[in-house]
Amino acid sequence: MRIVIFILGIFFSFLLSCKKNTNSPVSPRLKLIQHGWNVLSVRTFLPNGSNYILLNDYQFFRSDNLQITQTKDIFSTIYDTSKYMLLTDDSTLLFYPIQNGVQSLTADTGIIQTINESLFVYYFRQNGFINFIDSLKR
Repeated sequence: MRIVIFILGIFFSFLLSCKKNTNSPVSPRLKLIQHGWNVLSVRTFLPNGSNYILLNDYQFFRSDNLQITQTKDIFSTIYDTSKYMLLTDDSTLLFYPIQNGVQSLTADTGIIQTINESLFVYYFRQNGFINFIDSLKR
């Protein structure tokens, strides 16, 4: 009986000491997203039915789930940061804005329209209407 307990103890010690892989697998779609993207356009739709196109410069989706948007104007360069998450449906992105180092508890929901090696298009809905569309290219 002591031998059985001893062998079971060694077996469980071995199982507990094995290195565990804590990294979750990355979906192929998330791998496509996690790059630097040049902004083709950001099209914003206004409540009065008109819309305008705003050209930003760059969006970078890092592998630590930070999205950094760089916008330049004549006088300065502005950086906006959000924490992003791709949901299991592989089509919904949640963006949690970060301001003054504090992450918002409320997410903006983006829907991926197109993603491939060279083009990434996603849009945001607000009150059932498309609010704006980001078109990005590598």
